[in-house]
Amino acid sequence: MIEEGNWFGEVKDFLTDEERVSIREQVLEMKDKWRPIYPSDHLFGPVRDILEKLAHAGLGFYHLGYAVYIMKCSRMPAEKAHDEIYDELMVRFEWLFERVCSIVEKETGVPTELHGITTPGFHISTVPFDIKGAADLHEDFSIIKYVDGVDVDSIISLIAVIEEPEGGAWLEWQHPSGDLKRYDYNLNSLHAWRGKLFHRVGDYQTKLGEHRITLQCHYYFDKERGVNRVYF
Repeated sequence: MIEEGNWFGEVKDFLTDEERVSIREQVLEMKDKWRPIYPSDHLFGPVRDILEKLAHAGLGFYHLGYAVYIMKCSRMPAEKAHDEIYDELMVRFEWLFERVCSIVEKETGVPTELHGITTPGFHISTVPFDIKGAADLHEDFSIIKYVDGVDVDSIISLIAVIEEPEGGAWLEWQHPSGDLKRYDYNLNSLHAWRGKLFHRVGDYQTKLGEHRITLQCHYYFDKERGVNRVYF
């Protein structure tokens, strides 16, 4: 998935234009299932109050599905996350999640399956002003709060852009030297980066009627079972 010595990888033609548009439409159809990401000090610092008000007004940050870092922040049991929308996501997007597993398996040569604690999911933003440094630089290690014995070196994060604002979608990441760098996403590609990479969402602004929608998930290698396990 990621070549030795690199921080990033890309699988092109992960989606067609038609598939991506269909996914977007279904994500919008499920708007009543979107969950506001209530900004915490850890995630968004001093702008949290403004962002909470915007989220209630339909202009904010949301997730569809439950990312393990959201579960961790809200202390919500994994079983509840699984029960609430697992079935609908699987009905609509099982083909998509299975494609992720298939690609990971092909790229790594290791049997790959959905974890079960959560499905892959979506991040949605409709924030109508410039987002600059809204999130802290962080690693993607939240799964270790739920699963014992995970080798953090095996954690890989995955993203595919479903809809991007006019200025595009990208990731800000910290090189080991300390310099902040930009990694641009390409439509219809599945992008990967190492979970131990310090990173955050790149600056963007959505205009009225625009969304920033991304499919997001991660996987790690389960040494006991000899498989990769995919989760949100």
